[in-house]
Amino acid sequence: MIIKYILTVSALLLGGQLNNDTLFKQTDKTQNVSVSSIFTDSNNIIWAGTESGVITIDLKKKINTTIERVSGGVYSLMEEKATGNIWLVTRTYTMNNHSRNESEALNEVKSLVTKVVDMGKEIWIATKENGIIRYDKHTSEEEVFNKRNTKLPSNSINDIFVDRDNRIWVATDNGVCVKYAHKWKVVKKKVKANAIKSIDNRIWVSGIRQLWEIKDDRVMKTIQTDTLIQTKNISDFEFDKNGNIWVITNKVSVNRDNKWHHFGKNDGFTSIQPTCITIDKYNTVWVGTAGRGIFYYKQEVEREGEDIQTNTQQLLKYDPYNLKLDNRPIVKQEINQHILKSTSFKIFVFDYNEYDRDSVNIYLNEKPILTNHLLTKEGYTFNVNVNPDSTNYIILHAINQGSKPPNTAAIRIKEKDEEGQPTEKRYNLRSDLTSCGAIQLKYRPIEIDED
Repeated sequence: MIIKYILTVSALLLGGQLNNDTLFKQTDKTQNVSVSSIFTDSNNIIWAGTESGVITIDLKKKINTTIERVSGGVYSLMEEKATGNIWLVTRTYTMNNHSRNESEALNEVKSLVTKVVDMGKEIWIATKENGIIRYDKHTSEEEVFNKRNTKLPSNSINDIFVDRDNRIWVATDNGVCVKYAHKWKVVKKKVKANAIKSIDNRIWVSGIRQLWEIKDDRVMKTIQTDTLIQTKNISDFEFDKNGNIWVITNKVSVNRDNKWHHFGKNDGFTSIQPTCITIDKYNTVWVGTAGRGIFYYKQEVEREGEDIQTNTQQLLKYDPYNLKLDNRPIVKQEINQHILKSTSFKIFVFDYNEYDRDSVNIYLNEKPILTNHLLTKEGYTFNVNVNPDSTNYIILHAINQGSKPPNTAAIRIKEKDEEGQPTEKRYNLRSDLTSCGAIQLKYRPIEIDED
């Protein structure tokens, strides 16, 4: 992704004052709510966890806000990559599959939950006092990672983040740690780290007064805040579609063109306790607060022609045979073509050569739908939903090459034919550490004879 850092002249007037069209606004029904977490799902719906339940904001319905009561309230929530199901951890220490209305008691989570992330067959739960809990979706088994059995510098976990290479980045009260495969490594010591984000597959971490860029397990760049927030803890931050950095302290601030602007009452932001931030696909900024609900700020996406690519789907739009995922090209010979009869289908994936411990990520366009998966002869089945209005790609991305390169996977696409009978088609894909294999999906609905 090529990001151009430019100043929005229309958003800033003399003296840094915003015009009336670019003020923060407060969402309906949330004025007295305390928000602990917030994120944007793949359908551009805003989800927020609160002390009393869940808030959803559907942007397709002109910012329609729904409040749902959940017993004990909600610490944190996330979207499952493969299915789109929403999972949440409640304040009564239960793991709840919100989409299926199923819940399971958590035995090892005994303190405030700061973050939950999807790892395919597992969910990783960050806690404020008890380290990290690995939760198995199928068996409900829990495993604890803390200072005693890992290199975690603290059991007080503020954030966890999974990058494209399936490395797990951990922000703690006493440093930053990364886990890859079975190895743990401390990459920044003796600092309070609060939040972790990624842009252009680069890792950024926030702390007190600073943000750090980490590359190859080393701090490469530091961004200093200005005097108004220099002594403040940056509890959360986000990058917008223009590459500007938004930070949460005791106020909301944005860095545009290396200049900081701070939002206050004159800008429509009337809370002094912002807690979390997310930015939707239209570049609208959403901020959760303690006791004042959710605020939003609309802004434009700044681009110059077609030079700025923000995700894999846009790159596919221009030239699918020049597709790159994580700088790995997909060569023309490795792209299979499949005509879909339905927008919802199943994928069955397995190792089609000799079992040699191949591990893969599988993407739907730019979105990971199966991560850090060990290919076996027995195989694994999961559901996929696609947009019928565009060409989609299932992409095989090798994590390793097993003991016998390259990485080989067979994918069976299972759906129903015109008579409603199950049908499937198999594709053999290959991927190594320099290239990917893919299946191009085009939707052609079943035609029904009305005579």
